Amino acid sequence: MPASRGGRVHEASIHRHASSFPPRSLLPRPRLTTRLTLSSAESLRGVEVEKCRKEIREIRDQFFESQKKYFDYNRTSPIADEAKLNLKRDVPNYPKYQLSQETIDYLKQPTFNIWHWEPNEMLSLLEHMYYELGLVQEWNINPITLKRWLLCVQENYRNNPFHNFRHCFCVSQMMYGVINLCKLTESIPLCDLGILLTSAVCHDLDHPGYNNAYQINARTELAIRYNNISPLENHHCSVAFQILSKPEFNIFANVSNDTFKAIQNVSGRPDWRVKPRARNERNR
Repeated sequence: MPASRGGRVHEASIHRHASSFPPRSLLPRPRLTTRLTLSSAESLRGVEVEKCRKEIREIRDQFFESQKKYFDYNRTSPIADEAKLNLKRDVPNYPKYQLSQETIDYLKQPTFNIWHWEPNEMLSLLEHMYYELGLVQEWNINPITLKRWLLCVQENYRNNPFHNFRHCFCVSQMMYGVINLCKLTESIPLCDLGILLTSAVCHDLDHPGYNNAYQINARTELAIRYNNISPLENHHCSVAFQILSKPEFNIFANVSNDTFKAIQNVSGRPDWRVKPRARNERNR
């Protein structure tokens, strides 16, 4: 910009150079719209998340309400003996499945998928485990008694969301898989392996759907009966031996008295009855 004499800038020169800049209205403004858009998106996202949470709560409430129409989860008293020990169906209605060699081999794997099998198929698979391990021969089990016992066990698992007969099969299959995978037949007596498998089959019999903490805090009949000492585990074991007390269900009928006492002593210790980790229950 040219300067005049005395170092002053001529007014015409200032006007000429000022006219080269764009007017104020054409200058770029701060991008407030972007920030407003992001803020609006976050608000909408929050609304959607809250809406989803509300829908999930409503679905959960509807689910439990519908369950209460059919099952009473607060019923913690054991099933009456007459109802427990009288089968709704007998062995002739229990279909016999021919297991393929592929299924037999797959059953020994801890990765066995339990969700592909119907209840009657699970009964046949459990029956096969007792034959495959040699327990039918070891304990001289009557084949019809084995079938009736498995049927009675199935009917004494309540239709809970989790602690049901499929869960029983899952834990039993995992135990069977561990026995085969670790070759426990080479290091553990067969009778002990039979106790392990039978404990897995019976481990949650007549489970009411609430854990020990609930039983104790709610002072339920089971908690009072067992003086707050592992009420559920003691109840499961008690139901198991109530079933075995009937001759038509007693798979131990032909073992010696000493063997039966040993089975009863070991199986009746709640701290000994450990559930194997059943990861395949999540393989839906």
